[in-house]
Amino acid sequence: MHAFNSFNSLTHLLKLQNSDDERGAFSSEQVCDRYRVYLYYWLMDFTVTFIHRSGAQPDSPIPTAETFLDPAVLSGDYKRVVQLKQSRALSDPEKHHLLTNHFVPPPHYTFPPHDYGKQKRHFQLSWLSRYNGLVYSELDDGGYCKYCVLFGQPSPSVPTLAGTFVIRPLAHLGKASEKLREHFEGVKGGSARKYHLKAFQVAEMFMNVMSKKQLPIDQQLSRARELTVAKNRKLLMSIADTVILCGRQGISFRGHRDSMKHLDLDNSTTNPGNFLALLKFRAESGDSVLANHLQSGSKNALYVSKTIQNELIEICGHIYTTVSDTSI
Repeated sequence: MHAFNSFNSLTHLLKLQNSDDERGAFSSEQVCDRYRVYLYYWLMDFTVTFIHRSGAQPDSPIPTAETFLDPAVLSGDYKRVVQLKQSRALSDPEKHHLLTNHFVPPPHYTFPPHDYGKQKRHFQLSWLSRYNGLVYSELDDGGYCKYCVLFGQPSPSVPTLAGTFVIRPLAHLGKASEKLREHFEGVKGGSARKYHLKAFQVAEMFMNVMSKKQLPIDQQLSRARELTVAKNRKLLMSIADTVILCGRQGISFRGHRDSMKHLDLDNSTTNPGNFLALLKFRAESGDSVLANHLQSGSKNALYVSKTIQNELIEICGHIYTTVSDTSI
């Protein structure tokens, strides 16, 4: 099933790129990157499915997602990651791997010394635990910010933000503490700290999505729309049911008056008219959606005016006539 879904995604992407209507929707670089990721996962799923169905015992271990990641990503060294980003965009599986499987020096790791006059300075292991996001590159003998490397969005107006910790490591240790505090703790405030915080927030949301703790943005928007539609349908049904009740019982809609000015859910002495009074009674009897709508809804979109009442009466009459003609 997974292989089938991955193959469908791959097929859809190729059709989309070749479609005249959608030409230009993806750049060639984006298509190649997505094609490669989909193809990797399809091959992985197909291999696992084939082995399981055949009952065969493979001579080599069953491939995993990591089997098909770029060697630069698998190395876990952020120097190679920065170099890879210069040639193409990273895929989501690659970003997830780099956030959780980067190189971490062991407790007794010996960092190379740097000569500063008569002093020798080393990269400090304690920095990695103190500054959230700081990672060490063996190849560069310096530190990068993994959040800013993977999710940083450099601004054309402030290109210097994408400098130390992002496209080049913290390798000059003369003012290392000052630079670390400025980037990760915002000691001097300003744009550098905001740049890091924004990248961290994006990374946090990304990890929540990848770990299924949070839906992707497009699905969140879709879910929010579904909830809004469901709430509006329930609200309209409450209003329509009240229209039907008045019609069946022969209750005039207006009565004493028909004015929202006199519809007060907290005041039982006001008389807004029969229709509005019935809506008020319904809201007070436990219809929370209707009660919230009448109390805090936009005054020009309450859907209880005389015009809306007449439209609902006509719709109910049309439905009744249609159903009656069909049943004959």
